[in-house]
Amino acid sequence: MTVLLRDYRDLDGRYDRVVSIEMIKAIGHQYLDTYFAKVGSLLADDGEALIQAITIEDHRYAQALHSVDFIKRHIFPGSFIPSVAAMTGAIARASDLRLFNLENIGPSYALTLRAWRQRFMAQLPQVRARGYDERFIRMWEFYLAYCEAGFLERLIGDVHLWLSKQGARPPQFVPGLPADA
Repeated sequence: MTVLLRDYRDLDGRYDRVVSIEMIKAIGHQYLDTYFAKVGSLLADDGEALIQAITIEDHRYAQALHSVDFIKRHIFPGSFIPSVAAMTGAIARASDLRLFNLENIGPSYALTLRAWRQRFMAQLPQVRARGYDERFIRMWEFYLAYCEAGFLERLIGDVHLWLSKQGARPPQFVPGLPADA
């Protein structure tokens, strides 16, 4: 396995697998087609891709494109949150990729965020010793709690899109199915 830390637009060649974790928020709505076309063009004929993305509900997507919330203002300025429909539409329009599986890990991610927040708060003396002020501490605690609530209420999701090219062989393991199915 080779990990490449490069701009996806500058990649060339063919790969067996492509993995993109939480990167799509930096792409922007106007580049979804370009992104999925590039992923498709980078994969070998039997290649597969896994895309992890935080998502917004489909019916709230258009509004979210034109609004600025706490996350866009303070944590990830200029970021964008896609919907599943926006991504699958771009996949269909711009690539020959097939959606093999989609799993929403949002409820589990809420528990992860809660654990991160609890550990952060338990380490406040060390945080302060590193020079972080009360404003930063409150903002970081709010960010983690805000996201946890969003995932618990299912206002946002965290999905794994398992995409494949036409020549990809059926997997030996399918999430959610027993091994002998």
